[in-house]
Amino acid sequence: MNLKRIARNPFVRILAVIAALNVFFLALQWIGNPYDTADDPQQAASSWMPPPPVVVTSTSSPPPGWPVIDFPPKLPAPDARGMQEVPTRYGLSYFVPSTSDWRPSNSAIAGWSDHAGTITTLGAVSDYRYGYCEDGDEFPLALIGARGRNGVDLETAAREQVELAERLYTDDSGKRPRVQFHPRELVPLAHATAVSYTATVSNISSDRKCQPTEVRLTTVAVPAAATAEVAIFMLTSGTDDHDSLDSHEVREIIESITKYNR
Repeated sequence: MNLKRIARNPFVRILAVIAALNVFFLALQWIGNPYDTADDPQQAASSWMPPPPVVVTSTSSPPPGWPVIDFPPKLPAPDARGMQEVPTRYGLSYFVPSTSDWRPSNSAIAGWSDHAGTITTLGAVSDYRYGYCEDGDEFPLALIGARGRNGVDLETAAREQVELAERLYTDDSGKRPRVQFHPRELVPLAHATAVSYTATVSNISSDRKCQPTEVRLTTVAVPAAATAEVAIFMLTSGTDDHDSLDSHEVREIIESITKYNR
């Protein structure tokens, strides 16, 4: 993995993973958060506070008076189950295990782009087994984050997000991966029923030893409580490593999505 700072915006601190994917980059950005007062330096955000990240939306806007959260609430303490709640800007949160394998964050951002421009951007990104490769490539083995959209139904939001799979994993030469889309699922959550799609992406071309060659990509669309009408969670997980998340672990994270009520 190569780490570099993106020079196009000197005011934003980004760790960019430059991969052999269609000028693909995965950027992890810790932004200033006025609600983050954690004493743990690994959880504390940067002291500089840039403008809030842009929400990628459709052309329409949320209804007048729709609540907006500029920064996610701070990370609460792990619960009695050993799970870490991760709040988002959409009035929703998800849970990941509070272990050394996970780096939960309410303020990290991941973005993908190619020659045509930005493919998608996620906020409140937590990653799993970052730097798992012994050869120095510091790709995470899995990550989850959220984005918002307006003016679309849950079905459309989840389906259009999963359909980005091929573009996400096409390499710089234009070699496309094999993508298998699975049937839609309705996921019962604590506060709503979500729409979920999963794609299995294989034959991913990469010249890096630690870049997964097979990935499971799951999208979940759920009514948002703030900032946008629909929140879309996306979880990507490499499946060809002995430490890869299994289907039960992925399902547990997806089903943990709930309203943030603190």
